[in-house]
Amino acid sequence: MTQRFSSERAISPSDGLSSFVVVDDDYTLHHESCEYLASLRFRDRSVNTERVYAGRLALFLTYCAEHRLDWRSIAVQDLAGF
Repeated sequence: MTQRFSSERAISPSDGLSSFVVVDDDYTLHHESCEYLASLRFRDRSVNTERVYAGRLALFLTYCAEHRLDWRSIAVQDLAGF
C-alpha cells in the first residue's frame, strides 16, 4: 500500500493557537514540511497561505510516494508529470 499524506490543523494545548502540519497515514509528522510551514508562520504569512501550502505539500508527497520518487531529488520530467 502506498503511503499517503494529508494536511491537518493542529491546536497547541499550551496556548490554543492553531497551525497546519503534514502527516502520513500513521499521523507521523513529515518533519521537513512542518518546518517549512513553521517558517511561513515565523514570516507572518496568512493562515490561509499556510493552509493551502500544507495541502499542496501533502498532495506532492503523496504523488512522489505513489510513483516511488524521492521528493528530495525529483527530476524536471517527474515534476512535469505532477
